[in-house]
Amino acid sequence: MNITKKAYLKSIAILLTIIMVFTFGLFYTPVNAATKSNTDLNRFLTNDELSALEQSDTLTDDGLHDALRFLDTCGIDINNIELNKNKLTLDVEVGDISNSIIINSANNELIKMEVFEGDKHNVIELDDANNLYVDGEKIEVTEEEIVDIDEISANAQARYGSCPYGKAADYTYYAKQTTKNVKLAKLIAKCTVATIAIAVGVLVPGAAAGITSGVASFIASEAVLSDGDVLKIKASVYYHKSKKKFMVTNSIGCQKEICSFYGKNPKHRLYKKTLWLYNHVNGA
Repeated sequence: MNITKKAYLKSIAILLTIIMVFTFGLFYTPVNAATKSNTDLNRFLTNDELSALEQSDTLTDDGLHDALRFLDTCGIDINNIELNKNKLTLDVEVGDISNSIIINSANNELIKMEVFEGDKHNVIELDDANNLYVDGEKIEVTEEEIVDIDEISANAQARYGSCPYGKAADYTYYAKQTTKNVKLAKLIAKCTVATIAIAVGVLVPGAAAGITSGVASFIASEAVLSDGDVLKIKASVYYHKSKKKFMVTNSIGCQKEICSFYGKNPKHRLYKKTLWLYNHVNGA
């Protein structure tokens, strides 16, 4: 796998992920926030099966490692992997919802996966130009508001479910509200939960895998046909009351983000969660 693609996949987290070269500003965070690794094929396949994979042109070692890490960082837990006719079949869970994923290709040129959940079906593709497609639709984030250049450079670490610096009660200075969208090829209600997890990873990169999967499972359970094919996140951003800016020290930045997820119907909120963006210029 080429260096550019490796760096991209690592930043997904990451994508989650999906996630990604197309997410900037308030929600950009190139950090691998996965809490457990799904990337060790030795846990699932026999030595003979691993040897057979070594002879495959469509499923390479680097490609599979990146494909499984991609799923891991989107909060998609792998329970089992089977090798069937040069394809890998994965039994996975997002939250408490089970999906089946078939990896058809994972090499230097293309990662292609099919996701099944009952009568739902999605095709996920990631090419060597770092483009992500869901059911043929290129996944790109659009912003309804522009953020400052200084804030873009600051948003470079991880998101947490609890306050990572100081007291949560001190983050009361209202800074702004931002809105981001990602368009899917199918209605949200018609998408597998794994696909929704990938979309959430794109919108909120850097979130721990457990956060991504939790948000996705709630959205999957709440989505109805009228929510359409656009997943939207609105975030009210708060800074520390005495600092009144993202940087709370010379090297540490932190902000509270009250996030609400919607489809096309602005009156039907799919999920609400408070996240904390944390950045340390030294990478801590």
